[in-house]
Amino acid sequence: SVFSPRSRVSGTASKHCQICTLADGRIVLVWNEDIISNGNMYSRIGLELRNADGSCPARRSITSGTGDAAFPVLERVNGNSVLVAYTETAQRKEHVKYAIVKF
Repeated sequence: SVFSPRSRVSGTASKHCQICTLADGRIVLVWNEDIISNGNMYSRIGLELRNADGSCPARRSITSGTGDAAFPVLERVNGNSVLVAYTETAQRKEHVKYAIVKF
């Protein structure tokens, strides 16, 4: 077996990582990570695209940095798009939300 070296995905504490492969062989990862903004702690959903060689052409958050989003799940749809569903807490109530991300 051949293993590649470890590669950091998130610069902060991250958890609940999910991964899927696009139709063209690229890999998509999502996770939730804790961040501090204006002295308050929040949780957001991060997303990263990886090429077959391990390079990272895209990395971003799909939720705001001032809310609490967690437990992402990931599913490929329509070849090179993914659906990311997650739980977001607003005004002390949890809501299930989703985003479709196209590559």
